[in-house]
Amino acid sequence: MGCWSATVMGGDSALDYAGNIAKIFGLECDYEDEGCASFHGYHFTREMLEKRGVRKKLREAHERVRNDAVFGQVVGAIYLWAGARMTKGIRDGVIKCAMADGWAKEDEERRMYIDQLIGLVDMYWEGGERIELKEEGLFRKFAEMFG
Repeated sequence: MGCWSATVMGGDSALDYAGNIAKIFGLECDYEDEGCASFHGYHFTREMLEKRGVRKKLREAHERVRNDAVFGQVVGAIYLWAGARMTKGIRDGVIKCAMADGWAKEDEERRMYIDQLIGLVDMYWEGGERIELKEEGLFRKFAEMFG
């Protein structure tokens, strides 16, 4: 389907990558709980994201998707959502992926969301505070477009 929104999580690839990352932690999607208690149906916790060895697993998963920049952006969104501390390597990787976003180089709205992600990761990479990025769900976009 592609993208329905310029937000970080506004496309199929971003949601697929959230699922890929969830599998690293053995998480199943809880479609009944897609509200504020979960990140798109996945129950990521600060503790699981801060465990030793996570950076290596994330790097390996990123390589499996041919280093797609969106993957790194999703990692950043998940860490911010959970209020988890990022290692310097994860922080730098998320920012590098955000800066490599080709769509943001062509689209002002996308650039705004990517700049927001970079700023929040740079400010909150040490964790502690949960930060939710703006999202526009597919069904909400349909409702806006078709009433």
